[in-house]
Amino acid sequence: CTQCPFGEYQAEAGSTGCLACPEGTFSTAVGAVSEDECVACPAGSEGAQEGALGCALCPRGTRNALPGGGKMACELCGPGMYADVRGARDCEPCPHGTYHNVSGAASVDECLPCPVGSFGAALSARLCRRAAVERARAPTIAATARASTGGAVARELWTRAARAPVSYTH
Repeated sequence: CTQCPFGEYQAEAGSTGCLACPEGTFSTAVGAVSEDECVACPAGSEGAQEGALGCALCPRGTRNALPGGGKMACELCGPGMYADVRGARDCEPCPHGTYHNVSGAASVDECLPCPVGSFGAALSARLCRRAAVERARAPTIAATARASTGGAVARELWTRAARAPVSYTH
């Protein structure tokens, strides 16, 4: 009898052939005698093909929440999220007041500060929105200016407020 090498097992005693551990599992035991000795890749890893000796950690900017990494490869962190460590199970949200509008951020430093006068609507913002108070106050400012200047300044202020973008996608 020959013992099966790493990443393989012998399904039946006395058999001369070895079977590869299934995808998403690995074995570091020489002479494994059952598929039960093939261990699932942990969450935060990927890449175990049949007969694997181990699994690769997900690179920074990606994650894999499920064990059995070869069955589900690491995925990029979505917009507004980042993973700054290898082997991440989950991505972290960009902090309040920041945003990130592309996938795969590998550091909180890739979460950009919202421009002055805007805000990130929540954790993991994909874009920043102009502060609502500016837009809401424009008619009040315009009415005050109209009453005191005969309307010329009011028209200018109202025109500027109406043209102001509602969101940024930097």
